[in-house]
Amino acid sequence: MIQNPPNYYIENAELDKVYELDYEYEPHPIYNHQIIKATQTTKFSITTHRGCFGECNFCAIGVHFGRRVRSRSAGSIIKEVSKFFNKKEFKGNINDLGGATSNMYMMECSIQKQNGSCKGKRCLFPKVCSSMNISHANFLQLIKKVRLVRGINKVFINSGIRYDLVECDKKGGLEFLEYVVENCVSGQMKIAPEHFDKEVLIEMGKPAANLHKFVEEFYRITKKQKRKQYLTYYLMAGHPVKVKKDRVQIKNEVQLLKNYFFRHYGTSPEQIQLFTPTPSTYSSLVFYLEKRMK
Repeated sequence: MIQNPPNYYIENAELDKVYELDYEYEPHPIYNHQIIKATQTTKFSITTHRGCFGECNFCAIGVHFGRRVRSRSAGSIIKEVSKFFNKKEFKGNINDLGGATSNMYMMECSIQKQNGSCKGKRCLFPKVCSSMNISHANFLQLIKKVRLVRGINKVFINSGIRYDLVECDKKGGLEFLEYVVENCVSGQMKIAPEHFDKEVLIEMGKPAANLHKFVEEFYRITKKQKRKQYLTYYLMAGHPVKVKKDRVQIKNEVQLLKNYFFRHYGTSPEQIQLFTPTPSTYSSLVFYLEKRMK
């Protein structure tokens, strides 16, 4: 087995340089100007940061982009916005402003930045580390700056939002949620509770958060604004807990998830992801070894 060492972290200033390169914002010429639907929603989207300190057991984002968040400067992001006006098809709408987890922008831990990730300790699980700076102030300020750019009509946040971070931010979480719901939702806001069963959530490495409270706040703000907006949920069935689940068990779990979210939140999820072993994740080890994590 060959294990290649990971690439070094691209820091904030380097990240600015990467995204300020002269990109075409077009599919490769080999496609001969064909319309590729998959690119339509990402074409005028902006990456604000890389990395994720959530470190869910089944997720490979931390493996691909690192467990420490590195963020672009507001100036670099505004420069990218200005490039969009050179495209005839740009109508003044930013399809997405965010990253793997949109509301982790500028959230960094000074200890992690200096010494790397802590051994035997996580930033968010089983509870939020006191050293992590959980604040939506920088992201909220960035959204407002982008919305003020002349010619911009709408700035949407279509990347997933971690509602537990909104709950943790006692100073500005609610203010952030109210602003985004009022100005940056294109009909649906994506969140990822993944499951409702506490045992499964523990094995997933998902922290306990008050989903009910977040849902109530979202619809309270939506109702106040007299808008028709909805929450969509990322859910997963088949995640290994004690042993691998067979087809019948997974099918039953899918139905349980549908019933639960319909009963408690009045929604019937159209899509539920089935667990897939992903290289370099803890959940893949549990799946193949059939042993629970300690």
